[in-house]
Amino acid sequence: DYKVTGVQTCALPIFMSKKFIPVLLVLISAALLFTLRSEGKPEKGDDPRLKNVKILRNVCVLLRDGHYSPKAYDNDFSKQVFKTFLEKLDDDKSILLKSDIKSLQKYETQIDDEIRKSMESELNPGSLQSFYDINDVYLKRLTEVMDIYKKILDKPMDFSSNESVQLDADKVDFPATVADRYDVWRKKLKYAVLVKFVDAQDERAKNAGKPDYI
Repeated sequence: DYKVTGVQTCALPIFMSKKFIPVLLVLISAALLFTLRSEGKPEKGDDPRLKNVKILRNVCVLLRDGHYSPKAYDNDFSKQVFKTFLEKLDDDKSILLKSDIKSLQKYETQIDDEIRKSMESELNPGSLQSFYDINDVYLKRLTEVMDIYKKILDKPMDFSSNESVQLDADKVDFPATVADRYDVWRKKLKYAVLVKFVDAQDERAKNAGKPDYI
């Protein structure tokens, strides 16, 4: 683990109840998502990553100075933030590939070290490196998915085949291949069209005979 000398280790305050931990992880992840998505065009001499590190540092200070039982930043905490962060990026497991998750797992126990770096110095843009690397992979896959979306909708859908789609993300894994991900999106979009069609049929039946209904 990364060790900091000469500075006080940042402790994470939480409620005594474990029920607060998920809320806290969402807060941390939301702050990190905000830092990644708020990178506008930098002004001359301005490093947007420094601004993002300052945001993370301020969140950490805010949590640290609360009046709660402290919880240290450690590898267990890092793993939970990593998991929550990925869930926020790809909650239905339809963008990232299984190989992406495997390659990004090297950061699973580094987040606590990076947070400590941000507490040591807000002028260290490298203290968010894992999140920038994760974001780069995510944006690449998201661009690919946008192309998939267009390709599927450009072709007539086949409603003659008997297929099923699993919409519960807890019961599926990330797609193993690009072809698997394409099939996931094909089924999701087909399902969405069928739901829209059924809703339209129900609406028509409900309003049948009304003179002002078209």
